[in-house]
Amino acid sequence: MSRLLAALPCVEPDTIKTDANKLQVKFAVKDRAAFNLDEVKRALTGRYSGGVQVLVGPTER
Repeated sequence: MSRLLAALPCVEPDTIKTDANKLQVKFAVKDRAAFNLDEVKRALTGRYSGGVQVLVGPTER
């Protein structure tokens, strides 16, 4: 999952933190306005077909 997210232009690769127990990932975005949830879903749904859900969208911090 980290590799797939790191390939997206809006994601800061060094900030990706996965939690396998919770099935969650947290990461920072380079530009909140450039964040595209559909792009994230397309990148992950091939491997993670169970669905992708945003718990919290891009925030100030």
